[in-house]
This record gives sequence, structure tokens and C-alpha cells, in this order.
Amino acid sequence: MVNNSRKLITIVGGGNIGSAWATVFLLHGYRVSLYENDFEVHAKSKKSIKKGLNLFIGSNNLDSKKVNNILCNISYFKDLIRALSGTKYVIEAINENLNDKINIFKNISQNIDEDVVIASSSSFLPISKISEKTINKDRCLNLHPGNPPYLLKFAEIVPSKFTSKKALDQTKCLLKSIKLHPILLKKEVDGFVFNRLQGALLKEAYSLINNDIVEANDIDLIVRKGLGLRWAVMGPFETIDLNTKGGIEKHSKIMIPFYKSMFSKKEKSNFEKKSIKKVIAERRKLLPLGKMSARISWRDKKIFKLINLLK
Repeated sequence: MVNNSRKLITIVGGGNIGSAWATVFLLHGYRVSLYENDFEVHAKSKKSIKKGLNLFIGSNNLDSKKVNNILCNISYFKDLIRALSGTKYVIEAINENLNDKINIFKNISQNIDEDVVIASSSSFLPISKISEKTINKDRCLNLHPGNPPYLLKFAEIVPSKFTSKKALDQTKCLLKSIKLHPILLKKEVDGFVFNRLQGALLKEAYSLINNDIVEANDIDLIVRKGLGLRWAVMGPFETIDLNTKGGIEKHSKIMIPFYKSMFSKKEKSNFEKKSIKKVIAERRKLLPLGKMSARISWRDKKIFKLINLLK
């Protein structure tokens, strides 16, 4: 565990996401102040954080005694100003209500140093709206984690047009210090990337149910036994790159016309030649065709191990 014990992170909101953020920072040696104005939520948060930490007993050189020691590094507050005292980074994780977030951001910005980053963990509300009453908007951004972040090792960083490079760099460094991969979006988009990808799959899944094509459990089985196994070790672009002899370029020539035939006229426009060429170029930079065979062997071994692990 990295020694970050002198660095204080403030989490505003003690629900599922706030508690999960607290867990991952505690695991990596940070001190945490958690603000929540409901004492019942405090109690639930304490249980949730301890449960999350207990998952790691037996790994990371953790035992129950060390978990109890780690829990000494979190303080719970019902007073926001006290929770913010001395903080080096603030993560807001309250309910998904725009007015509530606008007001809490305003209050936070008035009670911290002007260079302290304020991040929102909203799943869909853009920081440009959340920060409209905030002092020094340039230190504000969306920081959307996978849930829970102590297991899903990434977080989306979403800037507004006001967000400074300094705030982005600080956030990337912070995420790397807790072993999360920073995914930097170039600009704001509704739902960010994670929810848009998940939403696209759910949209088609509900469509198949609505048209009485398949049962819901069978869709889950296809993902668990097929797509999910591949996606656990590869993304969608690498998957099709390795699945087709000749790579993603050959796949696009064979399959894109078929995909277009399945979707509406509006949706077809997403399969633009410019986008396809960009993905092909990026894939070949990451993996030349001459190294494809070795990567396919790597894929098969990973999926085989995963299947055995899930038995």
C-alpha cells in the first residue's frame, strides 16, 4: 500500500458511490473526510466501507487488524465546513438532483482553497451545469467511476470548456495513485462513455424483448457466456480485430453493410468511413498484423482461465 496518509480527500455524500470512493482511497493510504448530513446514512456508510475493505483480506497483505487500522483514517462529519478543512481534493457524490449539486458545489467552493479540485461523480449531469454558481470553475470536472471503483479499475474524467489542464493533470495523477485507469473524454457528452455503451446494449436488449425475439435470461446468458467473456479481456474493437483474418479492416468490409441493414437510417450514419479508418489506424498502431497470431493465443489463454475461474 502506498503511503498517502498525510493527504486528505473529502467525500461529500455517504451513499453507495461516496462510500465506495472512500473505500478505494482508504485502501491506498489516504485520509478521508466523509460529509453526510444524515446520521442513519453515516451508519450505513461505515458498514459498507468495512465490507468493501474486508473483501481484500488475504490480499494486499491485509488482515482484519490492518482493516481496523485503516478505518482509523476516515472521519465522518455532519458539518460540511469541518469536513472540508485541510482537504486536497473534493469528490461530490450526492443524489442526482441538479439543483442540489449546484448548491453543494457553490458551498464547497466557498470553503476550500482556490486550487483544490472539485469533482462530481454524477452519472449523467454535466459539470458545466453543476458548476454554474461555483467560484473558480476551472478546477471543476466530472469524475465518473465504475461501480464500485475498488473493483472496476477506471474512472471517466469529463471536463467542461472551463476546466483547466492543471485540474485534469491533478485528477489523472490522483487516479493513478489509487490504481485506477483515467479515461479522459475530450468534451462533454450526455451519459459520458460508460453509460452510453451500456445504454446502447440495453436499448437493443429491450428491443429484442419488445419484439418477442428472445427471453431476458437468454440475453443475460449470451452476455455471460459469450460477449462478457471476451469483453473481460478485450474491448469491442480489439474483439473484432482478432476475430477476423485480416483484422478490423477486413471485418468492416464484411460486417458493416450487414450491421447497417439491421438499423434505422439515422443509426446507419454512425458507421462512417472516417470513423472506421480512424479505428483501423489506431488498432494497427497498437497491434501490427504480424503480431496478430500471438495476441490471439494470449486471448484464448485468458478466456480459458476465466472460464475455469467462473466454474
